[in-house]
Amino acid sequence: QARNLSFPTRFSSPESIRHIQARSIYLASSPRQREADTGSKMLAFLCGLLRTEEERCRNNEYILALLIERLDIMAMIIGAKSNDDAPDTKKGTLFGDGTKMPMAHGLMMAIRLAIENDSIHLGKTDAFYEKFVTVCCMALEQSLYVVADTEENTSPEEDPSTSDTQMRSSSTPLNVNTGAIGANAGYSSIKGVAEDEAIRRYAFQRIIMASWLMTKEACASLSSSITCKEFHPSMSLIKAVGSLLISTLTSLKHQGAAFAAHRALQVISEFCFTSSVDEECVSLPLLWAKRLVSDISGADNVRDSTLRRSTGYALGFLSIMRSEPPSSATPRTLSPDILGTLVRLSLPSTKTGLDKYMDEIGLNSYSDTVFYATSVSRSSHFLDFEDKCRDQWRTRVHALNILRLAILDAPLASDTRLFISDAIVASLIGYEDSRWTIRNSATMVFAAAMLRVVDADKNASSSSGNAITATELFRRYPMLLDFLLRLMKKGVEDMRLENNRIELSYPSLYPVLLLLSRLQPVAISGEAAVDLTEPFIPSILKCLMHRQHKIRLVAAFSLHNLLPNDCGRLAFADELLAKCEDMLRNPKRQQIEWNSVHGALLGIQQLLSNMSNSGTLLSRQDELRARLYRLFESDIETFRCPPPCASIVLEILTNAAILQGKSALNLKRDVGRACIKVLAELQRSNCNHIGIARLGAIASRGYCECCLEGIWDPMMDSSKREPLLKSLSFPLENDTIDVRLNATKVIKKSICLNIHRLLSRSDVTSDSQRDTIRDIACTLLKALMIELNRNDLLLSDKAYNLGMHPPTVRRLSRCLIECLHALWALDFSFEDDGKISATCIWEMSLNMLGLDKESNEIFSRLNTDNLLNGNAVELMAFSIQAWASTNNLTNTSLRIFVEILTLISEKQASWRLRHSVAVATETSQVLQLSRMTNDFILASQQNLIGRLLVFLEDSDPDVRFVAGRAIMQAGAKEMSSFKPSTSQLVTEQGYDLVSNRFSSSETSSMLLQSILESCRGVADVLD
Repeated sequence: QARNLSFPTRFSSPESIRHIQARSIYLASSPRQREADTGSKMLAFLCGLLRTEEERCRNNEYILALLIERLDIMAMIIGAKSNDDAPDTKKGTLFGDGTKMPMAHGLMMAIRLAIENDSIHLGKTDAFYEKFVTVCCMALEQSLYVVADTEENTSPEEDPSTSDTQMRSSSTPLNVNTGAIGANAGYSSIKGVAEDEAIRRYAFQRIIMASWLMTKEACASLSSSITCKEFHPSMSLIKAVGSLLISTLTSLKHQGAAFAAHRALQVISEFCFTSSVDEECVSLPLLWAKRLVSDISGADNVRDSTLRRSTGYALGFLSIMRSEPPSSATPRTLSPDILGTLVRLSLPSTKTGLDKYMDEIGLNSYSDTVFYATSVSRSSHFLDFEDKCRDQWRTRVHALNILRLAILDAPLASDTRLFISDAIVASLIGYEDSRWTIRNSATMVFAAAMLRVVDADKNASSSSGNAITATELFRRYPMLLDFLLRLMKKGVEDMRLENNRIELSYPSLYPVLLLLSRLQPVAISGEAAVDLTEPFIPSILKCLMHRQHKIRLVAAFSLHNLLPNDCGRLAFADELLAKCEDMLRNPKRQQIEWNSVHGALLGIQQLLSNMSNSGTLLSRQDELRARLYRLFESDIETFRCPPPCASIVLEILTNAAILQGKSALNLKRDVGRACIKVLAELQRSNCNHIGIARLGAIASRGYCECCLEGIWDPMMDSSKREPLLKSLSFPLENDTIDVRLNATKVIKKSICLNIHRLLSRSDVTSDSQRDTIRDIACTLLKALMIELNRNDLLLSDKAYNLGMHPPTVRRLSRCLIECLHALWALDFSFEDDGKISATCIWEMSLNMLGLDKESNEIFSRLNTDNLLNGNAVELMAFSIQAWASTNNLTNTSLRIFVEILTLISEKQASWRLRHSVAVATETSQVLQLSRMTNDFILASQQNLIGRLLVFLEDSDPDVRFVAGRAIMQAGAKEMSSFKPSTSQLVTEQGYDLVSNRFSSSETSSMLLQSILESCRGVADVLD
C-alpha cells in the first residue's frame, strides 16, 4: 500500500480475491509451520492491498470472527468449554473428534502481522484491539488447559500433604511434571498399531500441536496489540495480560513457548516504563516482580519448577529487569533490588546456621561479606516476602537458579557485575548444605560467576589469556578476598588425621582453589597481585596433602599460578622434595602417607613446568631432577610406590629430557632405563593397581622419545640402527593396550615431522633414504601384524585377552602408509624386497578388513562399517601397483580390490572412506594399465572411473581434489597442469579426459551405471 502496489488486473476482481483469501485461510490452518506462515502473510498482504480503512476493518473483523469460531471448537474438543451435544465430557478425556481439530494460530498471526505493519491502519477506535486482546487471552487460557502444569484444587476434606502430587514433589525435587492430558504419550508412534489406537494417537498429537502453536502465537499477538500505536489500553487490561503471561511462564512445560511468553512480557514491561498514557503503568513491572517473588518465597504457595532449573520463574524476572530503561540522570533501581533479593533468598536463614557459619570462619555477620545485597535491602520492596520464606529450601533453589541465569544474561551484565561477589559467597555457602538440590544449584551459580567474571574459557585446564588478574578481581570485590582467605584458613585448620585418612569439613575448599587456579598468573600481573595472593600460599601447601585427588591437583595448579617468579617456584619445589625425602625415609612402607607424597609431586610438577632454561636456573632444575630420580629410582623399578606417584616422576623427567634435547644425554639415559624397566615389569606381571595404565602410557611415551632421535639419521649404518628399532619394537609389541597406543602416537608424530625432512635433504643419497625408511617400515609392519594377530592369540600368562586394539591398528597402519608412500616416491620395488613384500602387505590388508583368505564368499563377510577399511584399501593399492609393475597382477586380486572399493564407497559412508578409495585408486595405477591386456582390466577401469566421476561432485573438497588428480593420471596429463580452482572446473576437466580416453559407448555405459547405482533402493522406498 505504501508503494501503491496492487494485484494484476487478472487477479484483482472480487471473485479472484475471494479465491486467494480462501486459499490463504486454508494454508494458515495447516499444522506445518511454513504453510501456516505463508497463509498468514498472504492474508496480511491482502489486508494491506485494501484501499479504504473501512474495507480493512471489515476484513479483519471477518478473520477475527473466524478465529473465535475455531477457538470455540477447540475449547469443546479439549474440554475447556461445555458442549451440549456431549454431556459426558470431562477434563482429560477426548469427547470431540480430535483428528479434525482446527488450527487457529495462523489466523491470529495474520491479524498480528497486519497490526505490526505501520502502513496498515485498522481504525481510530480501540474496540477492535480490545476485542482482539480478549480473544488472545481466551486462546492462551485454552492452550494452557492442555499444555500447562496446572494444579487441581483439593477438596477441604483432602489433606494436601498426603496427595500424590505432594508425594512426587518430595521424592523428586524440582521435577519436570509430565502433566496435562498425556502429552508425552501422545507423541508416540502411530505406525504399527491398530487402526483405532492410531486414530487416538493422531488425535492426541493434533490437539497438543495446536495448543503449543496457539500458545506461542497468542503471546506474540498480545505484545503486538498492547504496544500498538493506535491502541490505548487501560491499566487494568495491561495488568491482566501481564499476570496471564506470568502464569504462562510458571506453568508451561515447553521451553520454546516459555521463551515466547518471556519476549511478550518484556515488550509489555518496556511499554509500561516508557508509556505516557497512564503514569500508573510504570508501577506494573514492580507489581509483577512482587508476584514472582511471592511465587518462589511464599511458605504456602512455593512449588516445584515445571521447567528445569526454574527456567519459567527466571525468564519472568529477566523480562522485567531487562525492560527497565537505563538513564544517566537516575540509576536503575528495580534490577538491583531484584538481584539483591535473590541473593538474600539464596542464603540460609540466620536461625538455621548462617550466623553460626559466619562465626566459624571469623566473620561477625553476613553483611560484612554480602555487601551489595545488604545495602539494597534497606530500601527493598520485597522485605515482606523475605521475612515469610525462612527455612524454605525450595526458595533457596529457585533463587540460586534464577541468579545463575541473570549472571549469564548479557543485557544485564552492567547490573549483575555488582553482585558477582555476593553470588560467589552465596554459592560457597550453598556448598555446605546437606541437601543435594541446593549444592547442585550453588555449583551452577559458581560456574556462571566464573565464566562471566574470572575466565570465559570454560574448557581450559588452567588460566587462559583472557582471565582476570587477582588485582582487578579483589579490588573490584574487596569483601571477597577476606571471605575466601578466612574460608581457606578454616578449611585447612579442620583437616585432621583419622585412621590414616585426611578428612575435610569444608567442601567449598575445592571451588576456592579452582577460582585461584583460573586467575591470571601472578608473575604477569604485577606486584600488587603478589601482595594480595601471598596469604593463600600456606593454605594451598596444606591442601597438597589432602586425600581427595582433585583437591591435590587443583591445589598444585593454584600454587604454580600464585608464585611470582621462577626462583620462588624452585624454592618451593625444593621444599616439597625435601618433604618427600623425609616421608620416604620411613622404613615401614605401610605407614607412609602416599597421598601427601603424591600431592608434593604434583606441586613439583607444576612448579617446574614452563620454567626458564637459562643460566643458574637450569643447573638448579637439573640438580632437583637428579635428586628426584635418585629418590624414586628403586621404588619405580620394583613397583614399591603407587603408580600415580611413579607416573608423575617419570613425566617430570621425560618432559625435561624432551625439552632439553641433545644437551640432556645423561637425563635421557636415566629416563630410558627407568621406562624400560617399568615396561618390562608390566609385560612380566599382571598388575592391576590403580593408575597402572597411566604409568605404562607415560613410560611408553618416554622410552619412545629417547629411542626415536637416532633412527632418522640417514648417515647411520643399518647395523647400528637395528638395535634402536629392536628397542622400539618392545613398547609396540607390549601386551598392555595403553603402552602400545602411546608408543604409536609418538611414532606417528615423529614420522610426520621427519619423513618429509629426510626426503628433502640434498646431501643424502637415495639409497640412504630408502634404507632408513625401509628399516622403519619393517618395524611397523611387524608390529602391525602382531597387533592384528592378537584376535587369534591366546596369552597363557594373562587372565584375559582383549584382542587387537582398533585405534592402535589405525595409527600403526597410517604410519606404515606414510612410509610406503615415501618408498614409492624413491622408486622402491616391493617385489624385490624380502622384508616388505607385496604379498605380505596384501594378506595383512585382508586381515584388517576382517577377511582371512581369497574366496568367492569373501565379499559377504566384509563389514562395511569397519573403521579400518580406509587404511586397508590404501595398503592394498601398494600390492596392486607392485604386481602390475612386474606383470604379476591376477584377475582375482584385481577383482577383490575393485569390489572392496565399490562396497565401502557408498554415499552414506564417511568422507574419510571415500577419500581413501580415491587415494587407493590413484596409488594402484590400475587406470594406467594397458586396456589391450584383457577385457577384465577394461571393465575394472570403467568401474573405477565411474566412481571417480561421482567423487568429482562430492561434498568434501579433499575427496574432489584426489579424484580429479586420479582422473588426470588416467588421462596421462602432467600433474602440474591440474589446478582445480572450482568444483565445476574439476568436473569439466574430468569428463573431457574420460571422453577422450574411452569411446562414446563406453563413456555412456559408465555414466548410466553411476546413475543406476545412485538410484538403487528408490523403488523400494516408493513402494
